Amino acid sequence: MGGGALRTGSRFLKVVERTIMERCTDLVAASLEIRAASLNHLEGVTGAALLAAESLLDPATLTLWVVEGTPLGHAAVLQRHAAAFN
Repeated sequence: MGGGALRTGSRFLKVVERTIMERCTDLVAASLEIRAASLNHLEGVTGAALLAAESLLDPATLTLWVVEGTPLGHAAVLQRHAAAFN
């Protein structure tokens, strides 16, 4: 977990962990670790960058912009196309 949720203190993290563990199957809970993010204040930016890269390089959207050599100017089309496959 990261972001502003962690600024509320460890109590929030414990409540979230307990709730998730109660709702998971034993198989999932056995290897699940819920902890504070290790990227401090950068986890949100890093997550956004990873999502953007994943979307841009997805085969379904890559072919929409690679011909022109840039995804610039294609944001709306790429978002609609990516949403159709999710």
